[in-house]
Parts: sequence; structure tokens; C-alpha cells
Amino acid sequence: MGDNMIRKFEVENFKNFRDKFTLDLTKTKNYEFNEDAIQNNIINKALIYGRNGVGKTNLGLAIFDITLVLDDKPRLPLRFYDDYMNAEGKKDYVEFRYEFQFNEDIVEYYYKKKDIDELIYEELIVNGEQVIVFNFETMFKEINIKSAKTLNFEFKDNNLSVVKYIVNNSNLDKNDPIIKLVEFVKNMLWFQSFQDNRNMGLKAGDEVFSSTINKLELLNDFELFLNDFGLEVNLSFIDSDNKKLLAFNYGNKKINFFKNASSGTRDLAWFYYWFIGFSNTSFLYIDEFDAYFHYELALNVVKVLSKFSNMQTILTSHNTSLITNKELRPDCYFILSKSNLTNLPNATQKELREAHNLEKMFRSGEFEF
Repeated sequence: MGDNMIRKFEVENFKNFRDKFTLDLTKTKNYEFNEDAIQNNIINKALIYGRNGVGKTNLGLAIFDITLVLDDKPRLPLRFYDDYMNAEGKKDYVEFRYEFQFNEDIVEYYYKKKDIDELIYEELIVNGEQVIVFNFETMFKEINIKSAKTLNFEFKDNNLSVVKYIVNNSNLDKNDPIIKLVEFVKNMLWFQSFQDNRNMGLKAGDEVFSSTINKLELLNDFELFLNDFGLEVNLSFIDSDNKKLLAFNYGNKKINFFKNASSGTRDLAWFYYWFIGFSNTSFLYIDEFDAYFHYELALNVVKVLSKFSNMQTILTSHNTSLITNKELRPDCYFILSKSNLTNLPNATQKELREAHNLEKMFRSGEFEF
């Protein structure tokens, strides 16, 4: 999926985003270091810095609204979408606009919603040509897809996306950009905290983690993973109610892993749990990813994620120490305010270089946002 990415995202009148708000991942520079963070001139690994309350969580929720439209199962608890519309907005609907690149194809997907589950308009454009237009209020439609010509669109169900309806009921080629759009969305993954497991509706507890490690025979691999992050541990299993639970092994004594691990170690464990499945993930958004990590551990997480070129990743943080050229580069760092989002090169008149101390420049007020 390395050639399948989000290029640009816009939202308006959603939660704290009253006016049009844009995330543009095509604003890259010609830096000759950490080049793996860019794929096909699109930012593939990004870190968004923002103080508490500016909307880092809401930005993730906005981006993942598309999973509520095109996927069959909720990616996030629906309670996260309470107070859906901006309280001060001038419009009585929310607008979402996505621009994707799937290999050589550019797909633009635009829709309006009255509420979390009430679509009122959908539009799909492929390589500049309008493919789908559907107005749920007037029932006006224009469908330029041959295999969809015989479909009955008089279903009048505002809970059902026309794009999803066509994908589910017509014989599209597997390489069709519309199919790729839906597959991309189905493989998007969002976290607020790894150990909170607020993602995809899955309820993954300590027993689930232990069972997975045991079933897939990953105990040694998980131990090495923690060692690589500077945690020198010896792991084993203990029996509890006919179940095997992960444990710290101290020779003559074994103690429950999750009951005794620190918050950071537990979060790292859940990072590993999802890490083993990242090969199928198209887009990863981790809100406040370093909440339980110290500086070096957080940088190691960025380093590990950078190895997944197939997976576009956005991390958020309010820790300025992570704004560094060690793992990423200036055009991969975005500063979020309540009304704007800009990456570092566009927030200063100075030409940024690899040798610059980005955090020091940030703290000295070099970047305007």
C-alpha cells in the first residue's frame, strides 16, 4: 500500500473546526535526509504538534469519519462523535473532502452530512472526471460507471453511502480506484492510546494479548522487541484459571506482566500487539502517542514506524522535544493551532537544514502559526 496514500484532507463545521480546515500532505521540500518519510512526493510519516485543547483528537476523528461512511464496522466508539457539528457554524451540515493517490490515480471524495449517520450529498472524482454525484435530499444522481447502470438507487437510505452501495452490488475490477478507496478505508487504524485500545471496536484485554503471544509463539520475539527499546526483561507465562498469562520471569518467581508493568511498558506492549499487524494497515493515526513514553522511547517508536513504508502514519504530541531531524525532517512536522495547521518550512522565512536544532528554534519563537 506504499503507493496508496492520503494527499489532502479538508473538513468544515465539524466539532471545533468551524471554518474550512486543511491538512495538506503534498507540501514537501527537497531535503536530502530521512527521505523515507516521503513517498511519491507525499508525506508518509508526519508528527503534529499542538497544545492541549487545539483539536489534535478532533482532527483524527474528522479524518476517520470516512470509516463511518464506507466501512461496515465502526472504527471508533460512536460516543467520540457526540456534539458532531460545530456549535457556532453557519451551515447546518458538515463537509468532508479527501484526496487520495492510488498508484497513478487521483481520487477525490467529497460528502456532506447532517449528523454522524445522515448523508445528504456524495461526490466522487477520479483523475479529474466526475464519476458519482448523488443528492440524498433531491435524489438527483449522476453515475458514470458502466457496471452500476442497472442498479436501483431508489433506496432512499441516508445511512447507506452510494459509493459503498455500488462497490457491494456491482462487478468492479479489483484494481478499480473505487475498490482501492474502500480497501484503503477498511485498513485505516486509529489509537488514542495503545493500552486503551480505542480503535476499531475491538476489546483487547490483557488475556487477549497473552493468548495472542502464546498462540503465535511470539514470546521470544516480544522479549527481544522490549529489549530493543532498552527494557531488559525476561518473560514467561503463568497459569491462571486454565489460561496462560504473560509474566515477568525472575527465576524462582513469576509475576503477572500487566499487573506489574509500568504504564509506558504496557503501552509499548500494545504497540507490539498492533505492530505485528501493521503490514496490512494503510493509514495509522496515533493521538498523543507518547503519553506514557519518555523521550528516547518515543523516538524509538517513531524510528520503528518509519520502517513501514507501506503505511502512512500521523502521530500527535504536545512534546516539543520530539521536533527533531533525528528520525523525520522539517516538512514532516506540523504545528496545529485552533485555526491553522502548517508544517515547519511554511511557518518560517528561514531555510531549514539538517543541522538545525528544530526544538530550540521552536522554543525561541522562530515559527509563526
